[in-house]
Amino acid sequence: MIERLAGARKHDFPLERAAFLPVLHRLVCGGSDRAADRWREGYRIDGVDGIELHHLYRTDGVARRGVAERPAGRPRRRLLRAA
Repeated sequence: MIERLAGARKHDFPLERAAFLPVLHRLVCGGSDRAADRWREGYRIDGVDGIELHHLYRTDGVARRGVAERPAGRPRRRLLRAA
């Protein structure tokens, strides 16, 4: 589903696996994307061999924005918080 929704973005890495790795890491022992990148070296997890730390950071950015990206050139809206 993730690959299909993000297909137009043409990621050069497996987006679903890059999203899966830090989630699995956080479920097992917690920590950051950097910690997940080091942690996986001790485990055999299918499909994450070619994923590098910067892929995890890029995937996190996609997740925060949402998979459907806003049109190019359109500024990001800021949310105002009530005082």
